[in-house]
Amino acid sequence: MTKSWGANYNLSMHHIFYCCIYIETLAKVLDYELFNKEWFVTGNVNPIYFSDDFEFQDPDVKLSGIESYARGVNKLFDQVLQDG
Repeated sequence: MTKSWGANYNLSMHHIFYCCIYIETLAKVLDYELFNKEWFVTGNVNPIYFSDDFEFQDPDVKLSGIESYARGVNKLFDQVLQDG
């Protein structure tokens, strides 16, 4: 069974099955990395999940690139630990 999504794109149930498996695996890996590496407080981010044009912005800061984000998070929370 194939679903036509346009002139040059067909998606079979076989592809949908493997796509779902991939998404489930990706979700498990992300969950593991977020929990064990604590991205949001350590800055120990795995850059493979982010595009080259990743940007982060909040009311106090605007950053371009996942490496800049990771350094900023690490610096922020390292300072909090030193001051604490």
